[in-house]
Amino acid sequence: MFSETVADHRTGHPSPKPGVLGTGVFSLLTILVEVAKQTIVFAVRHFNTTKLYPFYIGSIVFCTELSKFLFCYLIFCVQHRRMRFMPSPVFVFPAFFLVAANSAFLYCVYYIAPPTWNIFLQSRAVFTALGGFVVFGRPIERRTWVAMVLLVVTAMLAVLFSPGVVTSQYYPYEEDTKMWVFAAFIGVACSAFLYDSFEYISKLGKRPIAEKHIQLYFFSTVLGFIGAEFTSNGNIFELDIRMFFPLDFYMCVLTLVVWGFGGLGLFILMNRLSTPADEANFIPAWIPPVLFLLSTVVSSLMFPTQQGYSHGVTAVIFLLMGTVSVLYSSGGSSTVPPEQNKVAIIDA
Repeated sequence: MFSETVADHRTGHPSPKPGVLGTGVFSLLTILVEVAKQTIVFAVRHFNTTKLYPFYIGSIVFCTELSKFLFCYLIFCVQHRRMRFMPSPVFVFPAFFLVAANSAFLYCVYYIAPPTWNIFLQSRAVFTALGGFVVFGRPIERRTWVAMVLLVVTAMLAVLFSPGVVTSQYYPYEEDTKMWVFAAFIGVACSAFLYDSFEYISKLGKRPIAEKHIQLYFFSTVLGFIGAEFTSNGNIFELDIRMFFPLDFYMCVLTLVVWGFGGLGLFILMNRLSTPADEANFIPAWIPPVLFLLSTVVSSLMFPTQQGYSHGVTAVIFLLMGTVSVLYSSGGSSTVPPEQNKVAIIDA
């Protein structure tokens, strides 16, 4: 079955749970979308002779958030048969974290290949757990603490053995190593704080889930526009013709489609299969290590000139990610809420 309804063990109320088919489809789409997002964004600057994006980073973030908002707004109008909504300023906070995380991600792609960023994305489970402990008072089990420590160790190994990438004269790798590590830390933290703040705000009101996302992406679009205006000095859609050849155009369009709509599609599927409180409860434990391994394989095939991790380092990181994911998933029968039981891998 794709989805089934069972009684929630905490409340006793019926709630949707994924069947075998639903879990399998979600797992496959998660791996494909996440690998595609990381690989395509890296390819946009990798295949340019200047090793730069044809647009400003702020412009890319603005266009991505605008596409998300328009897509969610269309769904909202169709579902609720109304076109008006009242923006609530409280959604500015998660929107800020969303824009900051995406901006940091695009900046880091100048310096790191997809497998390295893959580890950074999954390490945000540490910040999510700590944020849940501080904001919601959720207890953290010993096995979860062990998993968090191993996840930090894995991220440190990923940075220590991170293969250098061919960069431009504007973003020299040797001079800005500390900057991209700091940007990655900020991006991972903002991504985790996005989940915690959005969950906290969502519990304050009874708006439909579609309207909550309209609020989020409306303010992320506004903040993205402000950031694009600031970083581009008012030339949001200015592009460098010297490096904007047809391949770049198609790659940018593909980036918007996969990065913008891919994440939304996964979120919609999660909400169809489960309640928001249990949305990560059915993510299989094998997804994080397989996601890293597939990202490594795809990167080596698409970017043969790009140096990757050695086989030994890849094997160690794969085993560590598998151990971390099993430790997180084994907390399902404990008092730890289900949303902490898996490594966070879904990008907003």
